[in-house]
Amino acid sequence: MNYRSLGLSLLVLFGLQTAVLASDPPATHISYREGRSVVYRDGRRLWDPVEFGFPLEDFDFIRNDHESLVEVRTERTTGSAVITAGPDTTFSLDLAPFGYEQRGVLELMTGAVSLTVDLAPGASELAGKSGFTVRTERVVIDAEFATFDVILSPRGDVLILTRDGLVACRKVDGRVLFSRPGLVVELNVDGSFRNIPVAIGGLEEFKRRWTADRTAALRADFEQVVGVYADRYERLRDSFEEQYAALFSRRDILDVWMRESAQGRIGSATDVDREKNDKSELSAYLSDIRPTFSLFEKVYYRVLELRSFASDGSAGGAGTATRSTLDFFRAVDVDRRVLEQRMSNVRHVLKMYAQRNDRPVAH
Repeated sequence: MNYRSLGLSLLVLFGLQTAVLASDPPATHISYREGRSVVYRDGRRLWDPVEFGFPLEDFDFIRNDHESLVEVRTERTTGSAVITAGPDTTFSLDLAPFGYEQRGVLELMTGAVSLTVDLAPGASELAGKSGFTVRTERVVIDAEFATFDVILSPRGDVLILTRDGLVACRKVDGRVLFSRPGLVVELNVDGSFRNIPVAIGGLEEFKRRWTADRTAALRADFEQVVGVYADRYERLRDSFEEQYAALFSRRDILDVWMRESAQGRIGSATDVDREKNDKSELSAYLSDIRPTFSLFEKVYYRVLELRSFASDGSAGGAGTATRSTLDFFRAVDVDRRVLEQRMSNVRHVLKMYAQRNDRPVAH
């Protein structure tokens, strides 16, 4: 027996095993989960089980059912964060570096998330340009060093509770309030935007009462809330459909990008001029659709949550204006498959565009 060869083989085998055991998890990954979560990526649902260590990518879209919880760790050149998303939470992640800023973005449609945010590794010199942003339908939350919760009620109220650090909360009209330990921020559907003093030790009880009160308010005023969202849904859906048709009129470019994406390639190294022209052509379409898309998907999933609220018997179906609530929900069901696929397609295009650029399309 050639003991030298055997020894080398064992060293190689041991080295490979050690490398596998010592390998780090993906930069952004599922670090804990309970129940069942679904991930959508690149225009389709992923059927692989969402287990510990499951890798996540930019523009992934995650949905938790009513019994699910998922923890995500992001440790890239974007803001480093631990994100816990609770039951009935729907969100997407945009972790592409934004120029010199290293700020991750979580688009929160429904439910509640808790975040612990730190600077990205090696980013201490970028203080003020590193952190995490949570975007909701009504308010944008920015944090650098902080631990905080963002809770959305079924009717669209927002509550921000901070356990450590300072969190800036910017309403869509530009007004800014800050949440810190002992001071929460609340935005109601009627537009009222205020700070409320709450002792750290009383946060959980306050959150429980706040959620119960908002649910009771929705039951009492269900038809009016649905009427408001029905109008917003239909207006935004029409704009989204128009802008989607314009974007996908450029199938000559998008088909090439999607083919390259399926092959694991980003752009063409041999046709730089074409690549530059294609990005320029799509930039205007994406600049048009992204603000509408960002708002529409939040309104869309809010409507689905209201539909679920109605289906459990908690709210009736009395009409609003010329249409009953139940008729509206049936119309939403008719559109559902097509709209969800189109929103998934837009996320895929935004991802492919971001991969080809130093700076993604602004919101």
